[in-house]
Amino acid sequence: MGSCSSAGAVADAQGTGKDHGGSHPAEEYPTWVLKVEHVLAMAGQLRPHQILKAEGLLEKWVQTMFAIFVSHQWLGYNHPDPNGAKLQVLQGLLRNLIGRKLKIEWEMVSEFQGCVKEGVEIQKLQTAYVWLDY
Repeated sequence: MGSCSSAGAVADAQGTGKDHGGSHPAEEYPTWVLKVEHVLAMAGQLRPHQILKAEGLLEKWVQTMFAIFVSHQWLGYNHPDPNGAKLQVLQGLLRNLIGRKLKIEWEMVSEFQGCVKEGVEIQKLQTAYVWLDY
């Protein structure tokens, strides 16, 4: 549990009491996400964060957004996906999930407790956001 070191300070996530100048780290360093529909519409390479932001395609993530995290290894020295191979794989995966062509295996505890509602999760995916790990 964190504590504030002064009236204007906000404790960081580790509870060290680091002064963030009165703003929360999430506000200072927002998580930017991209709509699944924009990922599906892309052609060629994954575009860099700066370009997607300039094009108005990135949105600041808020807790009410259903988002999936996509982490990947860079395939090139200067670009994460120089030939668009990873973009094609991601698009195929998203299309197959939305089209219910893939079966999702959930972890056992959630299934046992009845927490899994696969149709609901797939329906959310159609209007979800992607957080790309660049």
